[in-house]
Amino acid sequence: MKVVLVQSVDDPVVSDLAIVAYKAAIDHGHDVIACDLISDGFVPWMSSEDRRAYETDQPLNDPLAAKYAAAVSDADVIVFVDRAQISTVSPQLKGWLEKVLVPGVAFVLDERTHRVKRGLTDVKRIVGVNVSDGLGRNSRNTIMRAFRMCTGWQTKATWIELAPGADQAKTMARIERRMASL
Repeated sequence: MKVVLVQSVDDPVVSDLAIVAYKAAIDHGHDVIACDLISDGFVPWMSSEDRRAYETDQPLNDPLAAKYAAAVSDADVIVFVDRAQISTVSPQLKGWLEKVLVPGVAFVLDERTHRVKRGLTDVKRIVGVNVSDGLGRNSRNTIMRAFRMCTGWQTKATWIELAPGADQAKTMARIERRMASL
């Protein structure tokens, strides 16, 4: 399977969880593309050029966003590893969702019916790994509901959360098991 792993923040705990997910997926024979938004230098906000391009036939103005979009378009599994910030996804992940999941990638407009159709129908599983801030479940809703609208309701989804005070080793073992069963 083709797995895209999106790590969105520079945080030692998030990095440890992303490494566990990456190694477990590789060890089980999956082809993994790691998207480390911080080390890749991803800019999470849209420039005025990005915003103008969004409504054209070529909505991917940022070369790095285009690279991520190509990976996601070809993926069977998307794994998000993030740290909740103020009860929702990190600003880096929010920017990634907005700049990468553009028309023609995440969704398409059916010219005949003028309806929106899902664009990531090849994605069979979504895995969300989140270091929780303990304030709410908006991160889960963003990944498990909003992103899933791009893939379809048949897409299997797994949420793995490291809550404040929880055992990190148990969370890592759960991540390993999930990657083994993709």
